[in-house]
Amino acid sequence: MLRFITYSTLLISPQSAKILFKPDFVFIHFDSVDGAGHSTGYGRPAFIERLHEVDALIGDVYNAVEDAGMLEDTLFIVIADHGGTNDENFKGSHGGWTDEEKYVTFAATGKGINKTEIEEMNIRDLAAIVLYSMGAELPEFDEKGWTSQIPAGLFIDYKGEYRDISHLTCAEPRISKVQHTSELI
Repeated sequence: MLRFITYSTLLISPQSAKILFKPDFVFIHFDSVDGAGHSTGYGRPAFIERLHEVDALIGDVYNAVEDAGMLEDTLFIVIADHGGTNDENFKGSHGGWTDEEKYVTFAATGKGINKTEIEEMNIRDLAAIVLYSMGAELPEFDEKGWTSQIPAGLFIDYKGEYRDISHLTCAEPRISKVQHTSELI
């Protein structure tokens, strides 16, 4: 049986980031950056301030995992669910096809991760990444169903192929123009 725990931004602080037991899975959602992007605009001062705050909170969680002696057996993933653009009133929006909306941060470090550049990935791939990292069998790839995949080169021991699914989304292949690494900086 899996032991898991979820946190929200309100529950994480340096004092409360202690790992009370050794869960199999922890999901932490920091919504303040997204909230600032929508309310005051992406890239604006309040947005940048929230980024710094969340960066510190991620550091607190990392330190708690290290203090609990779980660092060597832990995979850390930091990902945004979307990017955004600003309207004329600096209110944030998303859902379009601009680079600012469709290219987001994905960072991973820990057990089994290559220190490499990931050339092609979709947000939907997070499901396959988590399942694979926990030793679960991935569902069969199906263009009309399961399209989550493991990005090429992400895991040291994964040798599967990565399929282009841009024809399913009516979008160009989402290959970033800026190279990113899978090492958490």
